[in-house]
Amino acid sequence: MTETFDWDDVEEVSIIELSDFSSADGDSPFPIEFTGQVRIGKDSGTDIGTDTTEKSFSDRLLSEADIAIDTEDETVTFDPEKPDARNMASFFSYIANRGYITESDVPFKTPQQSNYILNSKPRHPDKEMNRPIEVADNIWLETSVPINQKKHHIIKAAQRFVLDN
Repeated sequence: MTETFDWDDVEEVSIIELSDFSSADGDSPFPIEFTGQVRIGKDSGTDIGTDTTEKSFSDRLLSEADIAIDTEDETVTFDPEKPDARNMASFFSYIANRGYITESDVPFKTPQQSNYILNSKPRHPDKEMNRPIEVADNIWLETSVPINQKKHHIIKAAQRFVLDN
């Protein structure tokens, strides 16, 4: 739900939960957009509106990184305008920049893999990564895998670092 308020009437703003906060376009004297719950009151105890929208992780990922993910069906759809390695890097940058994954979570690999997907340096256990991309400070991603493995790694990382937390 999107509400527009006459800010001259606002005397109180209570932030109940804030999950996303960014600048908004327009001529508003207070140009922000947010996701979460905010109560705005004309005077003490009088609500003139509440935004209770809550986007799911999948919705936020799609709107911010142009990657569609369905962890139940285990499907990933990349932005067709970007190379698959860049899409994969966008996903891992997204989860790293939002604190879902940190340097303490690496190295990371799926049980079927002998090489790392993520590491604190661009190395596998016994060799250099082929096409590493640094997705956050001291978090390196191996992108030299087929597209179906890239998508599989994204699903497994989302399940481990986002959904299990």
